[in-house]
Parts: sequence; structure tokens; C-alpha cells
Amino acid sequence: MSLLNYLIEKHGYNELIFSSELRAIAHETLSQDLQQLIDSNEIYKYANGIYFIPNPNSAFQKEELDGLIKEKLRSKINCSN
Repeated sequence: MSLLNYLIEKHGYNELIFSSELRAIAHETLSQDLQQLIDSNEIYKYANGIYFIPNPNSAFQKEELDGLIKEKLRSKINCSN
């Protein structure tokens, strides 16, 4: 199973993925694989350690995703308090 397929299966689209959640993956080339997914626009790096897989069937543009990601991030922070 490819890393992208694993991430989609585990997290789905339009959900934040934190690098701390990826530590369970025993994969020596994880950073390189993530970078390749970023370079091919299959995954979006919001900030250091925060990733996001946009739904390929969505009409969202990268700028619109920023607002959605900020909203999800605020929600996740509020839930953990």
C-alpha cells in the first residue's frame, strides 16, 4: 500500500494529519515520500508537521483550503482543551 493510500484510508480527505500521528509508520524514507506527495500536489503541507489531503473531486483552490484548515485546526485545539 502506498503512503498516499494509507493516509487516505486512515485520515480521509479534508482532515488534518499531524506528523506525530505518522510516527507509527516504520518507514525510513517517510520524509522523502511526504515531500514527493507535496511536490505532486497530492498532499498539502499547511505548516511544519501539519498535512492535509484535499479531495480531488472538490473545486477548492489552495487559498480556500487555508481557511478550511485554519477552522479545522482551531476545532482540534478547542477539543483538546
